[in-house]
Amino acid sequence: MDTSVIDGAALARKLRAALTARASALTARGRPPGLAAVQVGDDPASKVYVRTKMRVCAEVGIYSEHVELPAATTEAELLDRIHTLNADPRIHGILIQLPLPSTLGRNACSRR
Repeated sequence: MDTSVIDGAALARKLRAALTARASALTARGRPPGLAAVQVGDDPASKVYVRTKMRVCAEVGIYSEHVELPAATTEAELLDRIHTLNADPRIHGILIQLPLPSTLGRNACSRR
C-alpha cells in the first residue's frame, strides 16, 4: 500500500483560492453567495466552529449570517427561523450547527 503525506495548510490555501474565485464570479454576475449558520444554545465548541465558518466566508467573499438562538428555542421557532432564512434572497445555504439542545433532538429540522 502506498502512503502519502497531505499538506493540510497547502490544501486549505488551494481550496480557499478556488472558493474565492467562484464567489467572485457569482458576485460579478449579480448573485453573491450567502450562508447562514444557525446555532441553538451556547455550546462553547459550537461557538468556535461557527466563528471560524464566518471568518472563512468573509475571507473568500461569501456573505454570512450567524443566527444565535437561545437553548429554550422551540422546534416551531427554529423551523420558522429556517423558513425565514430560506426566503431571504441573500442566503443560498443554511447550516444547522450541532449539537442541538436535547429538547430539540437531531432531526428537528427535517420534520416539517
